[in-house]
Amino acid sequence: MTDDGSGDDLSRPGEIDLSGVAPLRRAETRRRIEAIRAYLNISSPSRADRVVHAQSLGIGTQQFMLLVKAWKAHGAAVAIGKAGANAGAARGVRRRGLPPATRAAAESALRALPTSAGHREAIAAVQAACRRLKTRPPSNSMVSYLRMGLRGAADGGPRLLVGRATALMPVITGDALSLPEVALAVEERSGTIHAAAIIDCTTGCPPEWFEAEVKRAARKVDGPVTIGIDDDLIVGAVKDPRVVSRFKAGRMLAKAIGRGVGGVRLTYGPLASRDPKRALRAKDDEPLDLVEAATVLSAEVAAHNASRTSFAVTGDTSKQC
Repeated sequence: MTDDGSGDDLSRPGEIDLSGVAPLRRAETRRRIEAIRAYLNISSPSRADRVVHAQSLGIGTQQFMLLVKAWKAHGAAVAIGKAGANAGAARGVRRRGLPPATRAAAESALRALPTSAGHREAIAAVQAACRRLKTRPPSNSMVSYLRMGLRGAADGGPRLLVGRATALMPVITGDALSLPEVALAVEERSGTIHAAAIIDCTTGCPPEWFEAEVKRAARKVDGPVTIGIDDDLIVGAVKDPRVVSRFKAGRMLAKAIGRGVGGVRLTYGPLASRDPKRALRAKDDEPLDLVEAATVLSAEVAAHNASRTSFAVTGDTSKQC
């Protein structure tokens, strides 16, 4: 196999756009691109060159050439951020949201329920309504999401929730490996994230700008604010907040945004119960430094919000560090 990529923009050194790459694969993806660029800069690469560059990544020559092919075809880091055999493989179309008929049937069924109805009763009612209309029923978690949205509308508007989660995205500081805590200001009804910041592990507090973003979000949402007890220091930032336990705030966050923000998985349980090494599941997974972790979080929040429909997001979620 020969290459004619020398002199191409894809072989030139420069900033690498890692958009869409799984957080823990960023370091390995960066190394792959650097090796590919070095290979493409060889005017007439030989088999020996292929072997040398493949070995520098700890992979076989066939896998390396699949990565080169994917890079030349797409020029995007996300195309080579996975295993070589799957590199550059086209992703299927991901449909967002519910079909209009499903949403209409589900919301109609939920509105007809008494406020005392339990979650299982709500699921059964929605599934029955969808069967009658011969439309695909939503998932159980989507039923919960729709029900929460209808309750928010009945209560007179959106609500803002301030709480914490643990990101299953190991970071390394000095010789210490840890899972960072993240402070979040989230609109409950839509799941829009108005502010997100990595907690300072030495003080246990979010950065100072986070309080200002909470105040701005509270004015924008113009509804009641619920704050987890961990962040009761910012109670003065909003009018008449409701302070709840970390467990309660975590459950509310989970309902609003689910198990993660884009590629960053979240957990809402006690931090002490999580071993950071267990989050490094694949051979090529590597921890991030704090600056890169903040960059990843900001990008994933932006992508998350772009998939939601709500009020304009307040503040600048890129100011994590």
